[in-house]
Amino acid sequence: MGVTVVDDKIYVLSGSIGSVLVYQARDPFSFIDEIAIPEITSPWDIAGSSESSCLYISDKDTSCVWKVSLTEVEKDGWFGSERYEHLVSRWLCGISEPHTLSISNDGTMLLLLVGNPPRLETYDHDSTLIRSLELPLDVEDPRHALESSTGTYVISYGWSGTKTQGLVELASDGRVLRTNDPLNEWQQLKNPHHLAIDAENRVYVADFYNNRVLLLDSNLHWDQREVLTEDKNGISKPHRLSLDRDNKHLIVAHSDGGKVDVYTLEETAQAS
Repeated sequence: MGVTVVDDKIYVLSGSIGSVLVYQARDPFSFIDEIAIPEITSPWDIAGSSESSCLYISDKDTSCVWKVSLTEVEKDGWFGSERYEHLVSRWLCGISEPHTLSISNDGTMLLLLVGNPPRLETYDHDSTLIRSLELPLDVEDPRHALESSTGTYVISYGWSGTKTQGLVELASDGRVLRTNDPLNEWQQLKNPHHLAIDAENRVYVADFYNNRVLLLDSNLHWDQREVLTEDKNGISKPHRLSLDRDNKHLIVAHSDGGKVDVYTLEETAQAS
């Protein structure tokens, strides 16, 4: 259900076994640990913050965002033995239809709410609401939002049955700055899911039903780049993305088969 990178570790959110799986972020990507999260009943997405040393997980059933400390705390064990656990707590509750998450440039959290109307909300470290943007009417069924280095918001939207599917860039006050406009059927996104953005504000897109990952330029223009495809790379319904800038990796979680693949950015360039 999600993947994120914090302090040279990859955290994979499992929707079936109620846990977060931890791996090294460098080759050979060895398994390190499993963080149990039995309190979270319907995990939907995950975001990680190096600044707060925490994971944030949206939970649709409880209408909450949970906080998982990456620093283990000591608990009482059997017969005085030592036992250590990650602290799991309700960080933000009583919110309507929490969806996907991301961490902004200043370490605050962006949360998409898919109610009517859909909104993009920003929360500080103490879960205090800083900003709430009502999304434009034609941005139906938003999927994921990221902040660019210039402070704008890039949002993927659309699902089966919606009139349009694509990407939009909003100013901090909610004004529409630009959209990606397909010139032909090949460029048409089909159920765009997660996004990742690089240091040059180029945008990677998990194009779910087209079984590919695309790269758009900083103006959301097409440069004819399918960086990962089903035929060349075995991409099958890409669901979540995470960009590890330090190690120059793009991490892709697939809906089909429940697998997570790690690609070097050099490999994605060769695949284009």
